[in-house]
Amino acid sequence: MTTFTLTFFVNEAYSCWRKCLDICYNVQGRLNDLGMALAGCARRIEPQDDMDPSLLDTTSTFTEPSRKLLLIIARYIRVFNILMYASFTRSHRPLLTPQGMRRMVKRGLLTEKEHSLLTNSQVPATVRHNVVLMWIFRTAIDSRKAGHFDGGFGFEQNLLLRVEEIRAEGNYMECILRARLPFSYVHIVQVLVDLVTWLYPIMAITSKLSFQIGVLGVIFLTMTYQGLFDLAKRFLDPFHNESFWSGFDPIRVDTIIAETNAGSLRWMLCLDKSPIPLTIMQGNNRMQGGDKLDPFVLPDEGISVEEVSEMDKAIEEAERDSTDMEFSEQVVVGPSTSVIISEDDTVEAEQQTYQDEFEETQAIMSAPPGADFVPGIDDQVDEDCILGQDDDEDEDCVPLDDSLEPPTNVYDDYLETLTTEYEDTMKQYEISAFIDNLD
Repeated sequence: MTTFTLTFFVNEAYSCWRKCLDICYNVQGRLNDLGMALAGCARRIEPQDDMDPSLLDTTSTFTEPSRKLLLIIARYIRVFNILMYASFTRSHRPLLTPQGMRRMVKRGLLTEKEHSLLTNSQVPATVRHNVVLMWIFRTAIDSRKAGHFDGGFGFEQNLLLRVEEIRAEGNYMECILRARLPFSYVHIVQVLVDLVTWLYPIMAITSKLSFQIGVLGVIFLTMTYQGLFDLAKRFLDPFHNESFWSGFDPIRVDTIIAETNAGSLRWMLCLDKSPIPLTIMQGNNRMQGGDKLDPFVLPDEGISVEEVSEMDKAIEEAERDSTDMEFSEQVVVGPSTSVIISEDDTVEAEQQTYQDEFEETQAIMSAPPGADFVPGIDDQVDEDCILGQDDDEDEDCVPLDDSLEPPTNVYDDYLETLTTEYEDTMKQYEISAFIDNLD
């Protein structure tokens, strides 16, 4: 009976922990959905219809008001996320205090007016994140009415659905944390576990078991029963609010907050420039002498390796015919002034470019599977976007998750080969420079 009850207790406690983790990522996903929808509907500046259709850099960008509104909503998303976890966890609860709110103003998360509205709102301090959620909702609606976002009734319906889902997930988290398991059930499990561990030595003596087997049985039962019971209590404390955890096994709130902060700007940056603007699509039928969409239509099956080789050879031959093979050339700057551009500068630039690409490739190949960022490249987010300018503090960037380390994976052979090629290339540059000096 004790084994069955304890096993059921561990299973229910793990379900509580798992539900909390799922809700954390569901909220993160809904906030990303909200940012993605708003970025896709933001008003854009289209290039002129009479531009040269052969230019592939005729991209559309956000209008200045729509870009600023996206930045404001992204900041509201970050504020909502932080205040929500401050309500759920004791580790972040100081942010809801007057000192914490003032610090958020200094760190560029809130304006003075927003701070005043939050602190003076007729809601409890632990639910101020709902105020920020309503700010997000209303700001998006007013932005559409002002003409900075495209969309009609469906836009508002989709926005309302996203906000309701975020609200529902947050309230569900509160319900789980408040009603985890009845205290009487936890108490009876503790009594059963204590009885088993206390009565086993008596049973071992009365059964005339050997002393060695009795000692081993006591150690085994104590470790298993008490260990499972302690594990279940830890599962019932997913955010480390009751000091059951030791180490980093509970849900890492800092990591989840950092991931959501990065996602608040991700979708706006993804659509910062659009390769096919609206004017190209609208002017397609009016175009004379060619189709504006032709440069964007590529072969369905791609380009074969042989065709790529032929294209590279053609480019090399064209460059060989059009460029001078001398190692330096003289460029006249003024009537009596001249500057010598050396080939060494070009070689150094090529070396630096190759080295940067090599380091970036190493970081990308070493990134964990399904990583939200590339350690060494994207593991720092500029606080000008996330937290704003700070006052005389050396914290311009904050890491998304300092616990992630590049793991050893199946691409080690590739990295080793890449390292060898990099060293060989650098040796070739050195040999070339040595020969140039001899000449």
